[in-house]
Amino acid sequence: AITLVARTLGQLEPREAALPTWRADARLVSAPAGGVALRAMRPRASTPTVDVAIGFRGCDLGEVRLHRLLRATAWLITDEAQRRLSEVFGSDQGGIGRIEFGASPGIAYVGSGFVGAWLPGKVGAEPGANGADEASALQRAVGTIWSVVDDLAERGPSLEALARASRALVEQVETFESNPWAWSAVLSRSGVRGVAPDELAGGKAFYEQLTPADIAQVLREHAGAADRFEVELRP
Repeated sequence: AITLVARTLGQLEPREAALPTWRADARLVSAPAGGVALRAMRPRASTPTVDVAIGFRGCDLGEVRLHRLLRATAWLITDEAQRRLSEVFGSDQGGIGRIEFGASPGIAYVGSGFVGAWLPGKVGAEPGANGADEASALQRAVGTIWSVVDDLAERGPSLEALARASRALVEQVETFESNPWAWSAVLSRSGVRGVAPDELAGGKAFYEQLTPADIAQVLREHAGAADRFEVELRP
């Protein structure tokens, strides 16, 4: 195929390979002094709807093992947060719907990876509630989620929750590994993004062998108070 393309369409002249170090100094996202903790949860009755993005620092695309750990961690935070929010707000979870944490790796910008989710500003609002009441309810929701993170960092998930996460993530791995287009997309940028293709194998075994201690450790290392963020998303 390469020979055919070269003969019919032309080919690039020999050149240096694109490496992850290219312009690395211009693509580095450094953490601010004291971490990235932003506390911006002031109730303001004049703004009835204030969404909030919350999360903590993650990793870069080339850190395959760590990214897998953070994906499992995001799944487990979501699972436990759903249960806790139902306890706090009732079956409708205060209007949140399904909150879902995701692990987004840093790709072009080194150090920009994060694990996070967003909460809508109408959470917990009662009939006739003003903006301050809504913001207070939203603070309760955010506090509940951080308590989930703290508990998982201290004790790790239950074996039952970890088994559910493992099954879901193994299913995703099997879907990925059976899709040649997915492999093509990853391999097309693996060199410049610092991803070792050989490390991408073995995802199924990795998730099947996870332990509660693995989850607790990664949270202690990445979700401490100085690594968390809360950002208001205003209209």
